[in-house]
Amino acid sequence: MKKNASCNEAGSAFGGNPLLPAIRPDDLNGRYRRLYQASVPKLLLMMKLLSLFLVIALLSGYVKGTAQNVTLSGKDLTLKQVFRAIEKQTGYVVFGKQDFLAKSKPVTLNVRNLPLSALLEKVLKDQGISFELDASTLSIVLSRIPPPVTDRIDLLSLETPRILVTGTIVDTLGNPLSGASVQVKGRAGGVVSDKLGRFFLEAKEKDRIVVSFVGYEKYEFPVGKGEGNWVIVLRPSQDRMENVEVVSNGYQQLPKERATGSFTVINREMLNRSTGPDILTRLEGITNGLLFNRTVAEGEDVGEFQLESRGRATIMSESTPLIVLDNFPFEGNIRDINPNDVESVTILRDAAAASIWGARAGNGVIVITTRQGNYNRKAEISISATTNIFSKPDLFYDRRFMPSEMVMQIEKEKFERGDWLGDENLKFSFSPYAELLIKRRDHLISEEDFLAEEQRMKNTDVRNDALKYLYRNALQQQYSMNINGGSNVNKYFFSVGYDKSRSAMVGDDDRRLTLNMQNSFKPVKNLEITTRLTYTRTNANKNAFNITDLGTSRSGLRPYTRLVDENGKPVAVERNIRTATTEEAEAAGMLPWHFSPLEEIGLSDNTATGSFLNLLGNVRYQLMEGININATYQYTESNNSGREYYAPETYYVRNLVNLYTQPNGTKPIPYGGILSLSNPLQQVQHSGRIQVNGQRNFGEHDIAVLGGAEIRQAVDQSFPGSILYNYDEDLGVGTSRMDFTKTYLLYTSSGATIPGPDQNTYYKIDRYLSYFANASHTFRSKYILSGSARWDGSNLFGVKTNQKGTLLWSAGASWELSAEDFFKAKWVDYLRLRSTYGSSGNVNKGVSAYPVIDYSASSFVDPNLERYASITSPGNPSLKWERVATFNIGADWSIFNRRVSGSLEFFTKKANDLIGDAFIPPSTGIGSANNQIRSYRYNYAALRTNGIDLQVTTKNLEGPFKWQTTWIVNFAKDKVTDYYNSGTLLGVNYVGLYGFQTPLEIGRSVSGIYAFPWNGLDPSNGKVKLLKDGQSTTDYAGYLASVKPGDMVYAGVTSPVYYGSILNNLEWKRLQLSILLTWKAGYVYRRSTLFPGMEYEGIGSFHADILQKWKKPGDELVTNVPAGGGLNGYDRNEATVYMYSNSLIARGDHIAIQDINLSYSVLPGNRMSGVFKSARIFLYARNLGFLWKADRNNVDPSMPNARYPQPKQFSAGVQLAF
Repeated sequence: MKKNASCNEAGSAFGGNPLLPAIRPDDLNGRYRRLYQASVPKLLLMMKLLSLFLVIALLSGYVKGTAQNVTLSGKDLTLKQVFRAIEKQTGYVVFGKQDFLAKSKPVTLNVRNLPLSALLEKVLKDQGISFELDASTLSIVLSRIPPPVTDRIDLLSLETPRILVTGTIVDTLGNPLSGASVQVKGRAGGVVSDKLGRFFLEAKEKDRIVVSFVGYEKYEFPVGKGEGNWVIVLRPSQDRMENVEVVSNGYQQLPKERATGSFTVINREMLNRSTGPDILTRLEGITNGLLFNRTVAEGEDVGEFQLESRGRATIMSESTPLIVLDNFPFEGNIRDINPNDVESVTILRDAAAASIWGARAGNGVIVITTRQGNYNRKAEISISATTNIFSKPDLFYDRRFMPSEMVMQIEKEKFERGDWLGDENLKFSFSPYAELLIKRRDHLISEEDFLAEEQRMKNTDVRNDALKYLYRNALQQQYSMNINGGSNVNKYFFSVGYDKSRSAMVGDDDRRLTLNMQNSFKPVKNLEITTRLTYTRTNANKNAFNITDLGTSRSGLRPYTRLVDENGKPVAVERNIRTATTEEAEAAGMLPWHFSPLEEIGLSDNTATGSFLNLLGNVRYQLMEGININATYQYTESNNSGREYYAPETYYVRNLVNLYTQPNGTKPIPYGGILSLSNPLQQVQHSGRIQVNGQRNFGEHDIAVLGGAEIRQAVDQSFPGSILYNYDEDLGVGTSRMDFTKTYLLYTSSGATIPGPDQNTYYKIDRYLSYFANASHTFRSKYILSGSARWDGSNLFGVKTNQKGTLLWSAGASWELSAEDFFKAKWVDYLRLRSTYGSSGNVNKGVSAYPVIDYSASSFVDPNLERYASITSPGNPSLKWERVATFNIGADWSIFNRRVSGSLEFFTKKANDLIGDAFIPPSTGIGSANNQIRSYRYNYAALRTNGIDLQVTTKNLEGPFKWQTTWIVNFAKDKVTDYYNSGTLLGVNYVGLYGFQTPLEIGRSVSGIYAFPWNGLDPSNGKVKLLKDGQSTTDYAGYLASVKPGDMVYAGVTSPVYYGSILNNLEWKRLQLSILLTWKAGYVYRRSTLFPGMEYEGIGSFHADILQKWKKPGDELVTNVPAGGGLNGYDRNEATVYMYSNSLIARGDHIAIQDINLSYSVLPGNRMSGVFKSARIFLYARNLGFLWKADRNNVDPSMPNARYPQPKQFSAGVQLAF
């Protein structure tokens, strides 16, 4: 460490930084476009070019920073003028006492390309000032040359020696804080940090240094001997987080306190507390007003969810919020965005916030802003690595299983009655246990062997083998590296990310590579040019078998199925053809026909590949002070394709060859590999925008305006697939010269054509044209009026002129009440009231103003018929945009010296002209028929949603140990206010029978669920009690045929009405603990079940509820499962009444432990250690179970239709910055 003379009142004469030359990517629309379409070799070339860009940027910065020459001429220049020129030309910042400038002598200079050190020597000669150059921090420290030593004793020299304390002040993200105050505690004066966050301060040993900055918490540290270079990390104060944060609506950025609309901002620090592979899952539980509805998850898709912002505002159209990525709508796969590249996420919730997006903002808007470089900042590198491991799926959670012994007893009863006598003459599989019984009957197996095999089956549970051999602990590895920085004319950001995931199912895995390069430079005054390239490539292997794949099409999955024998060797599982049939065929010389799932996993090579390319160019020109114009163009392209290769040894190939073998022994399908390429899908978007921004201050008035126009075109298309038989993977050759039109006799006696390629294609083009404007007026920094308007046009809707476009608008106002002189409540630190009203819209791409005709080629069916057409939609020239009007009123506050702060909002959304299915009589002859009920889709419905958003943050403890809690409470309830109903519907239409969509009722929710009334079980026979006109009856068929909608029970809604979270943050020194609880309430779900008797039907009709069925009088007091039927059948109408009764409706209310994060910051707040600026290690756990559930059934109420709950997640990671 270099110790310099005192500089108690250090200050920068003029800000500056090392220069990095502007770097522009070459020919983004040419070179990178071609690189993108290339395969692996060209991908490597792209990476090399990007690496070259990085090296050039760094080297250019190094050259500029080490060869510092100055050109300066002038007469009687003050030192301040000289230092200002030095800082401007070299980037070095000058520190020293202010009186150095006041007491200095003017100098006359005429130098050209003079080295910096030589110039300083020339200027400071005879000034009594010395200097010290520090190239590592780009600083010049001035000091007074001490007077000559004399023999007189100076009592001041006996004082405690002073120590020069140096350091850098940054925020929690590592960004330098310029203008932070640094002073010795209890002493007047001090210094401020420069543009790079650096400071120099003289102090004594054991002094305490206090660092403060507006909007951040103060930081103190003691001075010790030999102090080095400190890195001080300041944390945002709650006041800053709520009232000084910047929000982005995709068109502009503005301080939150200047916005009248409703925004929720999630910064990078909050986003990084979780470790999800995509940015949306990281928002769950921490975002006010955003519901992650997981009740839509079914089967093994346990990660599925539906996003809703402030409830629903549509019926049939898209209900998820519009996603905006760096100021343009994003319609691709959210996994194409690397979450480590995201700077912030802003949720636009009301009309004033979202209406700038017009006809696509009715469901709210999620604005994602990615990271950028910073002007006047040295290059910084950040690296993060995370490993996520998941528990195995809980296959024993699913109640759609029965014990093997009970299933075998059912099958034995069916066998003894002769149910499978007819199946014995067929070649299709029906029951492995029945096959064993047949062998016993026909004396093909000894009694001893029969009993041993029967006992083995009884002791087998296929879920044990599946967990051991088909499932595993899923594993995700995430790596990310980025570098950013800039000079006074250039800023850049470059990142690379690599994710590798191993699925919970053996044979499935995927990889993701992301590249992001942004560069902005100012070639001339007032002009800024920005370019960005984002590229993502994904590769996935899809070779796994899940537990349901083990079943057959005729008999389903049998619980006694096993995957390995006693020695752990893979065994064959009966597929769709009887084992006896396959053995007979093999004996006749056909290919082996057994199916062993464990052997199959390693024989196939099925992959899916995707890529995403985003190119953006922006030109920004400062017309005059406060007014600039922006022109932006963006090109986006995504491609997805699939490849399925089956080796000759796979069951798929062997089964096809054997099935198509003709009676004369000919084989239409050759024995060899099969390569199938699915239809490639491509989406290309072109977007352009021109926008003028203005902001001026006129005394007490602040005016901000923007206006512009944008145009966008999106083209979706697919291309024909292909298939090659007898494919040699090593040579890459096969044949497609097959007769796909001929029907062949199959070995199973039915006929079929040879599987051919998918020749379907489609081409869809959407065009949008918009004009927009926004303005706000702030008076005395406490009164704000805002307004916006947008006109949207599209080729989606409207034949009539007045429906080709729509005008949407909003208005808002806010009042900072606490800034008024008359406001005397001292316990209130901040209080702002705001209100907005406006309209936005929604899009339904599934309807058209014109008739839609689907053309199909039918060469596989009739070679003489080249193509045929069918009308899929009759067209509706009166179609128009859906409109959503939103009223919002709210307050932001903080009280008790910022100990309690938050916001409270009330909102009402009225959605009109909603597109819905109107059920109409068949006599109209239009629309599609569904169970004899015809429907026609057009604008006519209306919906109203009322709600409340509340967020409160409390500082429970402050000091060395900090404890902060954030409470989020959301309420959103919708009801239909207009919906056409012909009155011809029956009650059975309201429970979703026969795939019929539940009709809507005025005054009730879109997600309402109906049920038959439940009256219990008859204690005499266990049958379902049925009341018709107040009288007990068993005429279930008559009841179903006549039950009226008014007789149905409106059981509730399937989407949570109340939801929220509780986030506790605890901090002690460098250790942080964060615990997130989430809760949902006010909704119900229908439990799965099975009517007793159905288990005899086969096809996997099993359920644990059968074990609880009524057996004797008195059981009706402890069970609702009817006695039902048995081997001799059951009453299907009674089964319908039971399975759709409200006895199976359960409350979904629950409180869950969403996640826990424990982190330790190694370096922040301590002196610089090596090359690292900061380091953080963390442990993370997610999906940790429920604290409370309203219903005691063993069902996850958040996803009741899933086969198993979300597996628990445990993670560890490290984040480094240097």
